[in-house]
Order: sequence, then structure tokens, then C-alpha cells
Amino acid sequence: MITPTDLFGMGPEVPIRLHPNLSKRIYLYNRKQKQLVVQGIHDYLYQFFGSSSINYEVDSTGHELPQSLKNINRTCVRVPKNTTAEELEACFTASPNQEFIQLDGDFNGNLCPNSAILGAEHLRVISNEGHGDEILLGFRGKRFDCDCPFHDATIVQFLNEWKSNRGFHNLESLIINSCKSKKYYDVMLLKDMDVQQLDRPQDTLHITWQTRYSYPIVKAMGSTKLWKVGFSSRDYLIRNGDGVEASVFIEDHDVCFALWKGNSCEVKNING
Repeated sequence: MITPTDLFGMGPEVPIRLHPNLSKRIYLYNRKQKQLVVQGIHDYLYQFFGSSSINYEVDSTGHELPQSLKNINRTCVRVPKNTTAEELEACFTASPNQEFIQLDGDFNGNLCPNSAILGAEHLRVISNEGHGDEILLGFRGKRFDCDCPFHDATIVQFLNEWKSNRGFHNLESLIINSCKSKKYYDVMLLKDMDVQQLDRPQDTLHITWQTRYSYPIVKAMGSTKLWKVGFSSRDYLIRNGDGVEASVFIEDHDVCFALWKGNSCEVKNING
């Protein structure tokens, strides 16, 4: 039984107390009052510390979707089975413009039209239940990481829209790993793209950037952490109209794309 107390600004009518294991900052509460408790703690922290001092993320790892809270910059959702697009979208109603969103679990790839999720600055999707085509084509942010298969036509459409300057104007990097469920062939996908190559055959461009990941080993250290990721390639595209360059790498189960501008670039000799 949870003894009524006055914690986080909530009166004794909302029973909540610290877990007896003092090595962990875990609080016990009545599950029937979950939304009331979460909202109350959230409001209390912002009132006590001020919005400029609070920077945390919502992390849902159980069998329930997180409730929608204001002033959230990062959200990691383990999507429960049979979740509808509307139910998932409701998690972001109060904070539609987020820095980082990660979706995994039983996520089938279905989102609402013009979803707030597609406007996240950095979107990471882990899905084994469907293709990521609609997510990629609707993405409006800067960095997109996805562990799911894509149809060849979708990759071609994405590259064509970027190269012709008709879309993806905010995009800075894209990493697709189809986890052995799909294999890509650069000869087929890049055959009509007017691909350029570095001048010297012994040179390759190594391009890197900082990105966020949320895995159990990472969560053990706290919230999502920044990690350096990247790839190497001799191939690149030049965007029509403004001449912006972007490296591209397609091999086996991976599709990688990144602008030179805004990322770290280093020319390396492939012979060592």
C-alpha cells in the first residue's frame, strides 16, 4: 500500500512515495492515477526550476504510450502492438516540434498525414513490420535514421527530388539499414543520377556527424547520448540550382546520404 503524502506539489489525495530501494530514484504510485501523477510531476519541475533549466526526454519502454506533455524536446517510444496512427500522434500534441524522436517496438510504419513526428529535427525509426517508404518521403527534418526495408522506387524518388531541388531542403543526413530484409544495388539506384566521383581514384571522402541513439546499454547511462557516425564514399551528387554537394553510399543492406555542408568531411587515401 502507498501511504498518502505531499510530494511534487500534489496533496495526499494523490498517493505517491519514494521506492524503499534508496539506490534508485523510483517512485511508487497508483496506476489508475498515472496521467495525473506524470502531469503533476512535470508541472512541478517546470515551476520549481524554470523552463530554461529543464531539458529531459520522455522515454516509454513498457506496454503503454506516453501521455502528451508540453516543453518536451526528445521522446523515445516503444510502440505497443495494434497502436493506431492517431493514438501515436496524440503523444506529440502538446510538443509537436521536437529535437529527437525514436520509434520502435511494434511500430508498423503508419503515421497520420503531415504528422508532427515527420517534422522532428532527428527521427530514428526501428520497424520490422513494414516498409518505411511513406515516412521517408514525408520527412521534413534534418537527420533520418531507419532500420527497416524500402522499395527501390522510393530511394530513387528521394534522390531525384533532392537532386532536382524539389524536396528535402532541410535534410543533412540519412542512414538506412534494412537488417538483411532488403538488398540494394548502387548500379540500379544511381544509374540515372549523374553521379560524380572524387578526382583521384585513390581518394575517398569520410563524412561524419553527431547523432543520438537510445538502446538499453545507452539508457543505462542516462538519456539518449550523442555518438559520432558516418561513412566513406567516392561518389557524390550535386544539387541543381545551388550546387550543394552530398556524398552517397549504397551497398548490400545500407543506403547512406549526407551533405558536405554542415558535416565533418575528410579526404582519405584508400591505400592507407
